[in-house]
Amino acid sequence: MSDDFEIRAQCVLNNRCEWTVEAHFGDGRGIAPSGASTGQFEAKTIPATEAVKQIQSMEPELVDRSWQQEQLDRWLEKKGGDQFAHIGSNAAIALSFALYNQRFSLQSQIFPFPLGNVFGGKQHGGYTDIQEFLVLPWRSHSIQEAIEVNIEAYVRLKEELGGNSVGMNDEGALIANVSDMKALDMIAQIAEDLDAGVGLDVAASEIWNGERYQYTNDAGQLDSGEHIAFIQELIETYNLMYVEDPVHDTDLQGAAVLRKQCPNTYICGDDLTVTQRTHMEKAQTADSVNAVIIKPNQTGTVTLAHDAVEYARNQQWLPVLSHRSGEAADPTISRLAVNWQLPVIKCGVAGMRTVKLNELLRLWEQASSPRMSDAI
Repeated sequence: MSDDFEIRAQCVLNNRCEWTVEAHFGDGRGIAPSGASTGQFEAKTIPATEAVKQIQSMEPELVDRSWQQEQLDRWLEKKGGDQFAHIGSNAAIALSFALYNQRFSLQSQIFPFPLGNVFGGKQHGGYTDIQEFLVLPWRSHSIQEAIEVNIEAYVRLKEELGGNSVGMNDEGALIANVSDMKALDMIAQIAEDLDAGVGLDVAASEIWNGERYQYTNDAGQLDSGEHIAFIQELIETYNLMYVEDPVHDTDLQGAAVLRKQCPNTYICGDDLTVTQRTHMEKAQTADSVNAVIIKPNQTGTVTLAHDAVEYARNQQWLPVLSHRSGEAADPTISRLAVNWQLPVIKCGVAGMRTVKLNELLRLWEQASSPRMSDAI
């Protein structure tokens, strides 16, 4: 057996000290990420130990073949069955990442803007009902400058929070015992000073109880109409550039209302669209979004994630390649974002997230004439 096609797998730890799957395809490595606020329609995971066994059981069929990326990924789709339930999407994405990294070479000169999660709460850990408070350095002229803007926003916010700051959450975002509006007031001013955009990931499914949106601090309990009006007010008051999952994961019509009323804001689907063609088509029919999160593990393979990117581009949506809250030292999404010429990558600011940022810096140095995307 050639070392180029040796297949290995084991359990490793992610940033939450949870077990996940690491696969090796020759000298290529891939690690499956995982989410905390997961969409109900995502591809299915199985326990990490079982996913490793699945990879080991497939090894005789995988070795000694000159796999191309799409060839392997379509084979994994067939093996995985409906939503990868048979082998686990964590097994599939680890193998798919591993082959991609074994074959990786830099194919593009266009770099994404890093969408930085500087403050957070809800399922990722923290006190706020809104899950992520984001900074987008969309006027930066290099990847280093863009990263520096996000770091400066992070440092200034930490200083301003002072004694209220109590550490970092799963995504490396600051957490503090302050209200959503207090956090947004501070972040909006910092972003304005740095000439950057402000965004939110509301993760509205996490505060939806089936009848009402339940906020624990500023907004109280809101029905669907009141909630949409509240989000619209935030967009207008803080000049928000980007709002992800502003409504719960089946409320395409509610998202469409915001999309119509806030035409200059990116209304982005994540739980609404889950990197799945079927759900993206529903969002397109309802005109619910003009941006979409691309999470490879939501759909199971690199090829399926790329299919989702191409669908988004065909709809003239902004595709945003994204990490998950459960991450490991895996640079794959940075490589994908550059080679796919994506305008935005959501990959955090601090902690484990620096693996992705450092890879973007390395790729910038390797590129002969790099430039930032002009697609925002």
